[in-house]
Amino acid sequence: MSIGVLVTGVGSGSTGEQVYRALREGKRPYRIAVANVDLGRSIVATGARRVVLPPASAPNYLLALAETANALDARFIVPGSDVELVRVAQGRDTLARLTPAVPLVNDLAAISVCLDKGATAAALGRAGLRAPRTLDCTTIDALVAGVAQERLAYPLVLKPRRGGGSADVYVAQDEEELRFHAARILRSGTAAIAQEYVGSADAEYTVGVLSFPDGTLAGSFALRRDLGSMLSCRFRTPNRTGRAELGPQLAVSSGFSQGEVDDFPEVRAQAEAVARAIGSRGPLNVQGRLVGSELVVFEVNPRFSGTEAMRAMAGWNAAEALIEWHLGLGPTISAFRAQPCTFIRTVVEYRLDRPPAPRLVQAPPPGVAPSA
Repeated sequence: MSIGVLVTGVGSGSTGEQVYRALREGKRPYRIAVANVDLGRSIVATGARRVVLPPASAPNYLLALAETANALDARFIVPGSDVELVRVAQGRDTLARLTPAVPLVNDLAAISVCLDKGATAAALGRAGLRAPRTLDCTTIDALVAGVAQERLAYPLVLKPRRGGGSADVYVAQDEEELRFHAARILRSGTAAIAQEYVGSADAEYTVGVLSFPDGTLAGSFALRRDLGSMLSCRFRTPNRTGRAELGPQLAVSSGFSQGEVDDFPEVRAQAEAVARAIGSRGPLNVQGRLVGSELVVFEVNPRFSGTEAMRAMAGWNAAEALIEWHLGLGPTISAFRAQPCTFIRTVVEYRLDRPPAPRLVQAPPPGVAPSA
């Protein structure tokens, strides 16, 4: 019998799309419906039933989500965007009264820490794990003074303090660039932080760590990222700092990972320690660079990853394992060991046909009968 799953936020390149594709790779039969505020965006889920949901900010979002899950006889709900992730985690008790469908989300406490990059760095530091040295950016002058006081060496990475992903992330190689990029972020009214730029671009990893709701570690999966492609690299510039250990170019990765899969036990062990430090009770994605033997973590996303489909293609299916745990089916993901392989990504085009525009008929002058 098929297992009903409602995946929201499904669009091109979204986490929701990746979960949908991962479940399509699963060993069990699924009846998957996908949702978006714009029905056209979900065309990437070929063959799935597509439905429309209101934005996560709408007052009736949780009610609409529950009613949709009930109408589709879905047993599980997977939020496929960060805004929906937070709304569902906050409204978990409300959803439980409205629908028997189980939301596959992490604990709200873990989500709250991870979506605040300053809080994430502090939590990792308290656990004895390494994150980039981090400064709050409240004003530009205070930031410049803090960099001098803490003797932070350039380059520095400027990014919004809250939220996930690589949007509005900039690299500053001197004070002039620091002031310029800090002003760009602060003008939008967004809280910002500055972090030391660490490691070389060829030693960057994205690691999925799955913990079950009882806190048991299910396992982890590591991919060493290839930032040579324009699709995988959001920002690249020649290294002018004289710090050869950072490589000839400074790079900031995008949300589109590709690269080399292997067991990488030293990287996975440190990412699993991050999950324990955060108190993860669900899917988690850890991003960092290996500096010597130490994984320096600069991003922790408390959700499924933008590489879920690739992981499932390699045999590590976190979404399916979490479903199996809830159904008491004895997930086998813990015994998984990655076989070496490489994944590449490309851009895929979809055609959306629009209905023809209505023909405008000019009204006849008064007293003149319209033609037959």
